[in-house]
Amino acid sequence: RRPIMVQFDPESRLIWRHWRGTVLAETWKSAAKHAIWGIMVYMILRKYSHIQGWLHGFERVWGELLAVTTFTLTFFVNEAYSCWRKCLDTCYIVQGRLNDLSMALAGYARRVEPPSTMDPKSPDTTSSYTEPSKKVLIIIARYIRLFNILSYASFTRSHRPLLTPQGMRRMVKRGLITEKERILLTTSKVSATSRHNVILMWLFRTAIDARKAGHFEGGFGFEQNILLRVEEIRAEANYMECILRGRMPFSYAHIVQILVDSVTGLYPVMAFSSGLSFQIGVLGSIFLTMTYQGLFDLAKRFLDPFHNEVRFHDSFFAPLV
Repeated sequence: RRPIMVQFDPESRLIWRHWRGTVLAETWKSAAKHAIWGIMVYMILRKYSHIQGWLHGFERVWGELLAVTTFTLTFFVNEAYSCWRKCLDTCYIVQGRLNDLSMALAGYARRVEPPSTMDPKSPDTTSSYTEPSKKVLIIIARYIRLFNILSYASFTRSHRPLLTPQGMRRMVKRGLITEKERILLTTSKVSATSRHNVILMWLFRTAIDARKAGHFEGGFGFEQNILLRVEEIRAEANYMECILRGRMPFSYAHIVQILVDSVTGLYPVMAFSSGLSFQIGVLGSIFLTMTYQGLFDLAKRFLDPFHNEVRFHDSFFAPLV
């Protein structure tokens, strides 16, 4: 499995040689189209030379447009990265709190001490779980795995089929849930994207009932501790939906797209009308497209950490449903 935060070799030679997954690989088609557009503009201005008189001073307007685009695009990239970072931090927080809950329950589980007459050098001299407490821990571990599956399926479209009736029946066959649990989840009044909260309630009640039955040690502090951890897990998991729903207004991304397209599209007009050579104008179009369009595409990928929208159409900025 690849890590979430991909590592790289900081040597410049290796970075330049890398192609897959870079901005260059994502924008070379757009750069080629803008290069062709630059060639067309150059041929039009050469054929109709009187048009250059109409474009006198156009480079000043384009320079002001470039300044506005640079500032807006930089802010857009920063905000998109903040959204991506929040999603990553929330995933790790939920994972850490689940690990804390597992460790706490494993520590509270009732154990059997080895006989005092046993040889101290024997590997069986450590305490072991009682059979009932071990079964309870296995059930809770299954609930934790099920909570992870349903929570990620609620805000990740690639895993959304798991919430369908076919997906739920498939999880029964794989032993992730029982048939009774499937019926309870599908007939509950909560929405399909909120079923992971039901699993948390099952987990909490299983721990409380096990303590009352004597399978877990601890007094009233046990219930308070477990309740606080469950509430924290629920809050962090549901916060992910808030991040994805409020990641970016579409109007903001729309104006950034207009600015980027305007700067890259009008660059050949500015370059050739101000007297730049053919070679410099075409190369400038390619470089400007790879940098500005590349940064904008990178920002849109930051806004889609779970790859819910691969093609980045208009519904990308709409709330997940």
